[in-house]
Parts: sequence; structure tokens; C-alpha cells
Amino acid sequence: MEVRVAIDSAAFGAVVSALRAPAFLEVAALALNDTVKNAEVETAQTLAAMTGLPSRTVKDALSLELARPDTLRAALVGRGKALKMIEFSPRASREGVRLRMAGKVEVYRHAFIATVKHGHRGVFERKGRERLPIRELYGPSIKGMMARTDVLPKIADYMAERIVANLMRQLERRARHGQTRRAA
Repeated sequence: MEVRVAIDSAAFGAVVSALRAPAFLEVAALALNDTVKNAEVETAQTLAAMTGLPSRTVKDALSLELARPDTLRAALVGRGKALKMIEFSPRASREGVRLRMAGKVEVYRHAFIATVKHGHRGVFERKGRERLPIRELYGPSIKGMMARTDVLPKIADYMAERIVANLMRQLERRARHGQTRRAA
């Protein structure tokens, strides 16, 4: 008696050809780019929920460094300066200005919300005991929020999880179609 297990050579051949050097590098670059794009969306949603900022504001402070087949490196980079406190949807109260920032409600006792010349609206406080000068208050930057110990490990874990799924998806796609879209 004989037991024989056969492998579909056409499917196997397609996978093997997908793993040849130039094609595999293209697939790897595509998987890295998909992963960093997935991480951009996840990071924007996480920080938007944490800060109360619109997701678009967070995304505007993120930039992507995409991989190419000759340089298999991709990165999600947080950029930008500290955000103006007015972007955190502050509310004036008897105690001062109340806003939710970095997941906590904070009260700035000597601050006030005002519209100054040229229509600029912001959260301000006086520099001294006189009425003028005043200075505008700023909150954290997106770069700083990404670096927090409760955010950065989550982003890294998410990217590590997604890279495997994206690589498998791109390999299957290459084996099915015999081609890929160009790596950016």
C-alpha cells in the first residue's frame, strides 16, 4: 500500500518565483509601506481619542518615510511644534480654562479664551500683573505624545503584528497575479 501526497506544482512554482530576489524585495517594500500606512491610521485614532483632537489634526503632524526595494526601511514620524491649546476644545469656567489633554482634564486657573487682533482665537494668560502683555498657551506636540510610554509600545506592537499579515498578503497577491504595484 502506498500513500502519496501531491503538491500542485503550478501554485508552488508561483510562490517560489515570488520569492526570487528582485520580486521579493518589491513585495517586502510594499508590505513595509502598507504597515506604516496602517500604523499612521492607528496612531491618529489613538492620539485623537486620547487628546480630543480631530484625527485630521493628528494626521497632519505625522509623516511617512516609505520603503523602496533597494532600501527596506519605512518609518512613521511625528513632527511639528507644540499645539495651541485652543485646538484641544477648551471651555471657560469660573476656575479658569478647562480642557482635556493627554487623557486628563486640566484646569489653567489664570488663563482665559480670547480673540485678539486679526481674528486669532486662543488660550492666553497675562505675563505679569498688568493687563498687557499676554502670552498664548500651548499644549504637547504630536511628536511628544507619540513618545509617551503608554503610546509608543502600542504603536510598535501594532506594526510588528501588521508586518507579518501585510507580507503574507503581498506574497499571495504576487503569487496570484505574478505582479505587484510599484513600491513607492
